[in-house]
Amino acid sequence: MKKTHPEKADLPVEQSELPPSSEPDKETLVAREAEKIKSIEEQRSNKKRGKLIFKIVFLILIFAISFYILFSLSEQFDDNENIPFGQLNLNWVFWLAIVAVFAVMLALQTAKMSYLNRISFKKFRPGLALRVNLIGKFYDNITPMSTGGQPFQMYYYHKNGVDIGNATSIPTMNYIIQMYAWQIVSFVFLIANGHVIYDSTSYSAALTVQIMCWVGWTINMFGPILLLSVAFAPKFAYWGARLVCKIGHKLHLIKHYDAAVEKTYKALDSYKAALGIMGKQIPHILALGLLSAAEFVVLLTVPSLLTHFVAGTGITFANWANMATLYCYVQYSVTFLPTPGAAGFTETSLALVFMGIATEGTLFWLLVMLRFFTYYIFIVLGLLVTLWDWIENAIKRRLAAKRGGGDEPPPSDPTSDSPAPNADSSADDPVPSADPPVSDSLRDERLED
Repeated sequence: MKKTHPEKADLPVEQSELPPSSEPDKETLVAREAEKIKSIEEQRSNKKRGKLIFKIVFLILIFAISFYILFSLSEQFDDNENIPFGQLNLNWVFWLAIVAVFAVMLALQTAKMSYLNRISFKKFRPGLALRVNLIGKFYDNITPMSTGGQPFQMYYYHKNGVDIGNATSIPTMNYIIQMYAWQIVSFVFLIANGHVIYDSTSYSAALTVQIMCWVGWTINMFGPILLLSVAFAPKFAYWGARLVCKIGHKLHLIKHYDAAVEKTYKALDSYKAALGIMGKQIPHILALGLLSAAEFVVLLTVPSLLTHFVAGTGITFANWANMATLYCYVQYSVTFLPTPGAAGFTETSLALVFMGIATEGTLFWLLVMLRFFTYYIFIVLGLLVTLWDWIENAIKRRLAAKRGGGDEPPPSDPTSDSPAPNADSSADDPVPSADPPVSDSLRDERLED
């Protein structure tokens, strides 16, 4: 055995004698990571663009189908030929009145959400309140039975820096208060003036719409009760959460069942706590109820304006009450029908209810304008908010990339009305995630999907 000289054993090895390192240097790793992030962000942007295009095409298709249905129904129920649009009595007073009505309605809706913001996290943030409200109206009107608005409002709140408890409780409380306020107002109209439907259409049609209306009105009473079950029956809520997570795990939609259940429990606890705080604010709840009732009364003014300018009816309190009652019948007779925005059914109900009001070839235009000013205008406004957010986020990503600061926009003031960077709720989550870390924007994308 060859012996090693003791003095040579401690000699440092020359750098040139070391084997070349197989690991890339730091600059190469950074470049690779930047390319990877850029590729992911491009895929994400393309995916969002595809979703936006799909929404636009989908809405155009709904508009076209609705327009065709309204035209067919007007041909069936109105013996006179449809008059040209230019012959309608739509002067500047009409357009001024419509603009005023919608300005008041949007102001009341924004005031409600701002009020809830102030109760929940001590800031009004009216700009955020307006966007959240329009997003909710948009998804309410394109999802079956109007079930999509609140989940997307919750997502939008959390995306803009609101904690998960308030992000879920604010849309829920708004929905519950608005639902019961509208139920009370409509109940007064339907009981005090319900006979008017028999004067505007045939007996069989009036009876059918009336039965469907009361069925829908009754069903609407149970929606808020289910949402309040988290506060009054938490065991039922936790059981439902476990069931949903188990089904998702079986379908391979949820990878880690235990972590998903713990996260859901935490969200439910935050929601229950925030709901409990709001539930103790009785004066605030009454004020919000009055705002919701006022909003519904303003909405019920639209049919009266349209029948006056399109069909030539007079502007009197009796006419306003009659048109408001007829629209209540339409509103609640289609609430439980499973098409987006009750498309097809609403047009039929409108035609049946207002066929005796619009004569001499004006029924088609009355139906089109009723549908637009009580339904489609909210879809258009919500789509504009979605488009604005998409453009704004794209601009922020490009500016951030030019500055060399990454793909995420710089953090913004959580008390301001401008959209904040996507919130990451995992920072205070006690359950460690087994998934590899991802950026906030990608996590928001998963949530949105």
